[in-house]
Amino acid sequence: MSFERAFTDTAPDNQRFQLFTAKSLQEKTFPPIQWIVEDIIPEGLTLFCGKPKLGKSFAALDLCVAVAEGSQFLGNLCDQGNALYLALEDNQRRL
Repeated sequence: MSFERAFTDTAPDNQRFQLFTAKSLQEKTFPPIQWIVEDIIPEGLTLFCGKPKLGKSFAALDLCVAVAEGSQFLGNLCDQGNALYLALEDNQRRL
């Protein structure tokens, strides 16, 4: 789809760009942030990035356990919920 068509009324609803101004964004009221880990990780996509062998995989595993149990992660309370951990680079012995 062309850039110009995305701004016309003939574009399907799921392919239209939504335009807004900085002023309208400032005036908008948003619902409170839902936290997975209070004040650290909000709901949505979170990426753990860093150099190899820093413990990202084990931190993610600990996070999943804390969410599943509704316990603490890094000293902060987690909302209990479903968690899925995909250990795509680790074998069972390493886990």
